[in-house]
Amino acid sequence: YKQDLISNILDVYSIKKPNLVINDLFDFLEGAGPYVYKDSNLLHTGLVVVGRDAVAVDLITLKLFNIDLLNSDILLEAQNRNLGITDISDINLIGENLDNSRLEAKLSVYRLDDINIKNTTINAGRLCSGCFKEAYHLLNFIKTHMTKD
Repeated sequence: YKQDLISNILDVYSIKKPNLVINDLFDFLEGAGPYVYKDSNLLHTGLVVVGRDAVAVDLITLKLFNIDLLNSDILLEAQNRNLGITDISDINLIGENLDNSRLEAKLSVYRLDDINIKNTTINAGRLCSGCFKEAYHLLNFIKTHMTKD
């Protein structure tokens, strides 16, 4: 499912590139976003990443969060297809210095096993991204609303 979604997004991008791409990081939920769960925390940065190349905007956003390009399936596939700018040295930055704007944010978990619920063991195998999303939200909902013993 995830690979098909990535492929479809890049297929559309290869046909018609947007004229303007805005990644609003002004306020965002760190931790267990995008909903307000127990491990969520609203972080105010005042930052916005804007550009004409969606791949470059995503790459700069990853750099702000200290996330390696190799951890982004969609950017790796864009690089394989020669879509967009995937080399940070080819990106002209205007405004804030990238090194001075790094965000120290708690990111969402990538594995369900990393969601810690008291007295609960989670063993998750391979899941499609849709199933992961549903299980992720269910587990975070349970964790948020679980009463203390």
